[in-house]
Amino acid sequence: MWVSKVILKGDNAILGSIAKKLSMNFIGYPISIYKKEENINVCFVGHTFARPEKIKELVEVLKKSERILNFEESNGFFIGRIKENTELNSMYEENIVYAEPVLIKDDGTEEWMIGSWEREDLTKFVDLVEKKYHGKLINISNRKINNFSIMSINPPMTENQKEAMNLAISNGYYSYPRKIDLKQLSKIFGCCYSTYQSHLRKAELKMIPFAFNKKIRK
Repeated sequence: MWVSKVILKGDNAILGSIAKKLSMNFIGYPISIYKKEENINVCFVGHTFARPEKIKELVEVLKKSERILNFEESNGFFIGRIKENTELNSMYEENIVYAEPVLIKDDGTEEWMIGSWEREDLTKFVDLVEKKYHGKLINISNRKINNFSIMSINPPMTENQKEAMNLAISNGYYSYPRKIDLKQLSKIFGCCYSTYQSHLRKAELKMIPFAFNKKIRK
């Protein structure tokens, strides 16, 4: 299968622009797509690690948007339906596979990992996002996908654990190479190193096994 990673600026995209406006990170999937008259309706699921007050603000913004047809949220998990223009057909072709969850960062950028049996499908996708969203092709290759799952993305966490995880993601802790260390993150969080490390470690212990549907042995 042909697989490609693309990064685009989401200033003109509904979720990317909201992520930038509210300084939030999202992760999620389009789960079903169907065309209706002059529009493409995209059903999606996602998750954010933001605090409740930020999530409340997110819900209010989304419900005011004319492009959001339906939306529900519970404990940071959300599901909804977006109305897109048919000019985005190349992004939502039936031959496109979403090989990984879409990551939408708090600076508005979006990371898409897509696949197709036909390279031409990916080329059309890339051409579209380059023109409309100032997108950038990171790589494209013909390879076997060795893992795929539309995972459950809402593990139960405390508010401190969610905030610790959100802070780490926002500041590039999980980038390679890392852009920040735990001591710096603890200062931003406003607590001592050991306390922040504990919050983040517990969040990771919930998130990682949850993503792979595994239980930690005690």
